Amino acid sequence: MTEKGKLVLVVEDNPGIMKLISLKLRLEGFDVITARDGEAAIKMLETASPEIALLDLLLPVMDGFGVLKKLRMASRIPVIAFSAHNELERKALESGADGFIPKPFDPDRMVKKVREVLR
Repeated sequence: MTEKGKLVLVVEDNPGIMKLISLKLRLEGFDVITARDGEAAIKMLETASPEIALLDLLLPVMDGFGVLKKLRMASRIPVIAFSAHNELERKALESGADGFIPKPFDPDRMVKKVREVLR
């Protein structure tokens, strides 16, 4: 299955994790744009038109919940939240996320979740 042309916004402050996620998505045929903090994510959402966002919940400047709140005021873009703090799953879903992936995660399962949410 090719995902050519499907643009994914990856919001992650850890450079290693961001690189892993971006590389895996690109290998699976997705186009990827990235942001390292919540404010940058909001700017990317305003200037690009991603089909889906992968959003770390614990970010500098503006956390993932702030991003979700602002995003939900303006858009219904699907958002998959992720965090090493599994107890944040319920809050993320209640805040408007369309899915949650606990860290650490299997890159293949992440891609599967992205495809599920995009359907």
